[in-house]
Amino acid sequence: MSNVKNIIAASINCYEENGVLTIGIGDDNHDPKNFIIIGRFDEDELPVNECIGFQSESTEYELTDSIRSVQLTEDKLVIVLNEDAVKMIGIREYHVVIPAGKDSKSLGKCLREVFEGSDVPLQLSQEF
Repeated sequence: MSNVKNIIAASINCYEENGVLTIGIGDDNHDPKNFIIIGRFDEDELPVNECIGFQSESTEYELTDSIRSVQLTEDKLVIVLNEDAVKMIGIREYHVVIPAGKDSKSLGKCLREVFEGSDVPLQLSQEF
C-alpha cells in the first residue's frame, strides 16, 4: 500500500475563487487522466489543517487534513499523504515532474499561501 503515483505536469493552475485558494495540476490541459487538486477554504471554527483539502483521480471526494508533507524543487513536487489517506486511496506519495518552462515559482507562492499556519511541513528548495 505504500506506492507512489507519478505525474508529469502539463498544466499547473493557481487561483482564488469565492474565498477558496486552489491549486490544480494535471497531465493534460483539457482532459487530464491524472490530476491533483489542493484547496483551502478557511472556516473560523476549524483548525487550518481541516480547511485544506486534497483530491486526485484516485479519490472519490476531497479529503481534508490528509497531507503529511510537501516538498517543491525547481523540477519536482512531492506530496506525502498521512496514514488515514493512504488507507483510503492506497497511494502514499504523489511525485509531480515539473517540465522546464513551467513556473515553479508561482506554484511555490501558492503552496506557501495554502499551507500558511498549518502543521504541514512545507519544504521549498528556493525562495518564492
